[in-house]
Amino acid sequence: MTKPKKILVIEDDLGSREYLVYLLKDAGYEVESAENGDQALEILHLSHPDLVISDILMPGMDGFELVQRLRTKRSLANVPVLFYSATYHQSEAEGLMGKAGLAQRLEKPAEPKVILKAVEDALKQPHAHGSFDSSAFSEDHLRVVSEKLIQKMHALTAANQKLEEARAELEAEMHSRKKLEEELRESESRLRQITSCAPVGIYQASPTGECLFVNDWWISITGLLLQECLGWGWVEAVHPADRAVVVTTVKKAMAEEGVYQGEFRILTAGQQTRWVISHAVPLRGLDGGISGYVGMLLDVTERKQLEDQLRQSQKMEAVGQLAAGVAHDFNNLLAIIMGNTELALLRMEENNPITRKLQDVKSATDKAARLIRQLLMFSRQEINEPRKIDLNPAISVSSRFLRRLIGENISIRLLLTDEPATVTIDPGHLEQVLMNMIINARDAMPHGGTVTIETSVADLRSESLEPGFTPQPGSYALLAISDTGTGMDAATKSHIFEPFFTTKEKGKGTGLGLATVEGIVKQAGGQIAVYSEVDRGTTFKIFLPLSSAAAEPEMQADRELAQGESETVLLVEDEAFLRATVRECLQESGYKVLEAGDGVEAIAIADQHKGKIDLLLTDMIMPRMGSTNLVNYIATKYPATQILLMTGYTEDLAVRQGMLRAPRVIQKPFTRHSLLQKIRTVLDAAKPPSKKHTILLAEDDPSYRELIVDTLQSSGFEVLSSQSGNQALLHGFPSRIDLAILDVLVPRASSFSVCRKLRSNPKTAKLPIIVISGLTTKDDQRLALEAGASMFLRKPFSTDELLSSIKTLLVSQPAASP
Repeated sequence: MTKPKKILVIEDDLGSREYLVYLLKDAGYEVESAENGDQALEILHLSHPDLVISDILMPGMDGFELVQRLRTKRSLANVPVLFYSATYHQSEAEGLMGKAGLAQRLEKPAEPKVILKAVEDALKQPHAHGSFDSSAFSEDHLRVVSEKLIQKMHALTAANQKLEEARAELEAEMHSRKKLEEELRESESRLRQITSCAPVGIYQASPTGECLFVNDWWISITGLLLQECLGWGWVEAVHPADRAVVVTTVKKAMAEEGVYQGEFRILTAGQQTRWVISHAVPLRGLDGGISGYVGMLLDVTERKQLEDQLRQSQKMEAVGQLAAGVAHDFNNLLAIIMGNTELALLRMEENNPITRKLQDVKSATDKAARLIRQLLMFSRQEINEPRKIDLNPAISVSSRFLRRLIGENISIRLLLTDEPATVTIDPGHLEQVLMNMIINARDAMPHGGTVTIETSVADLRSESLEPGFTPQPGSYALLAISDTGTGMDAATKSHIFEPFFTTKEKGKGTGLGLATVEGIVKQAGGQIAVYSEVDRGTTFKIFLPLSSAAAEPEMQADRELAQGESETVLLVEDEAFLRATVRECLQESGYKVLEAGDGVEAIAIADQHKGKIDLLLTDMIMPRMGSTNLVNYIATKYPATQILLMTGYTEDLAVRQGMLRAPRVIQKPFTRHSLLQKIRTVLDAAKPPSKKHTILLAEDDPSYRELIVDTLQSSGFEVLSSQSGNQALLHGFPSRIDLAILDVLVPRASSFSVCRKLRSNPKTAKLPIIVISGLTTKDDQRLALEAGASMFLRKPFSTDELLSSIKTLLVSQPAASP
């Protein structure tokens, strides 16, 4: 058997070395390997291979140097060598290979069959080599290696240059990317700042509606953190009653890839309800597809509240129009029934069985009149006749009939202050307030209990008030009405002042009681607050502006009917039955009566009448000619004739606001007593005083000054008129005056200054002084009283109010000497 040829493989690359070893062994050769020239020489000293396969470029010793070593050693000089390399090209290696006796070189990488063929050919070549010039080989080797190194350096330089260019491009790319990242972070920061300070909610959602982002507004309002809002967590902030609808509409809008818009309620961190409008639009990517939604939430709670107030206002306006439409005719009918019933009772014996029936008719008429009055009160159509009254005696008197309203199982407890609690309010309105409140308290205590009526004086200049309850700072008379009844929950309490809202059974309440109370209190310049809890009772607190003037004396309810003194009354009323009733009442009470069906007829009668007409008693709304033209005609042509209007409803603002020129008014339906008393008051006020008094007037407004002068002179007073404070003092000190009326804003010397100077003069130190003012502040009243004023009147005031105040101050005052 032939011994296999021995081959030494020298290769620094492990993969190439193992490949060659495996290939040659597989071909039947005996193979040894070395990874560099030095290791190869050690192996060659120990054994003599038949063939050496070597790489050219290796660390330490390259292939040519190895061949040089072999050729210089006699024992190894004839060993054939086959170069297997990718470093040297054939042209570069030819010279050296020829000098070293090398016939061929394999180019890496080579196919296995090419390698085996080259090995086979190398083994067949003769092994003897000619003389070897080591010095020439070294020079050529050095030259080839140098050139190769120069090529490598050039290639390396080129590679480094490309690497540097790539590095520069990479740095530019990194710089650009870093700049873009900074711009992105800055943009995100600006966006966060914008969304955080926006007064609206801003959110981002996925294409299916899950929350991805909410701004600080939403977080602060709802109290939910961003993490809690993600996904469908935001739904927790939606009002439970709205959640299902909101989620359904959101999913539907997202599924249809459309715009979402909805209005719903959310719950705040304090569990308060807020109304919001949500509007979301789709975000589209570069491919046109929807990548999500961005939306906004707008708080519309205040708008909702304004809408509710508008609806409430429209409701009240509608009821007011309804009341206006029926009140006049209905009150005429009630006046006829009431007048004839009273006349019948006067002529009926007390033991007559019909008397009780007539009293029932009168009672039912009174109730019907109160119902109409309530309608007019809360719709602000009823005439207001305010007077200065002390709450304490008024409540004491009213408590007598109030006890008859509530039954035996309920007690009324009065806790009235010792201080005067004088307010300006219509006495009838005050009674209405008390009655409505007591009836409500009674109905809240079906099993009995206690109603407490308490008065006090409250200074609200510095007091901390409840949220939503904001009366103007100042001094108030406080009327508190408490019960020990069932109380109310918050939902009921929020509706109690709405007209027609009631918690009572059908047929047991009109829903106008507390609406009427609120209307009366606000008309008097006051405020009302309610405090209540379920099963803890209810307290209503009514704050009415405190008046510094003394209360006006009350008329005795049981006094004799005011009789006429043969005065002539021109009665004008288009309702024939009512006109007949009033005429009969007046004639039986000592008046002469001229009657007319409308204004045209009344003017004709007045012009034809030869004697004096003391009083014009006229309805306000009549055919052909109403009261306005009639009153103007009579007042101009017959100035001595007093005027009294009858009405069941009026839109005459001058009358309703109590302007000074406005005639007196009596509200239908009226009783016989109230009509006769009112007529007597009007006629008596026109009588000249028994003593001639002189009044000093200081008023800078010429029209208003002329108006007051005419009023005072027609009432029998002498008037010293001034348009400034200095002029008033010039009139006041030389003359004997009985009373001074000073406007707050007179020029050159204010009323406060005039007051102090009059008080400092012994002749006028005790002079009654009335200060009048059209200002709306509370300080003017306080300053006037501190300066020495006896009484303060706020404009506009009625003729009755002015004359009553003057007569009150002139009691026991002697007349001025001529």
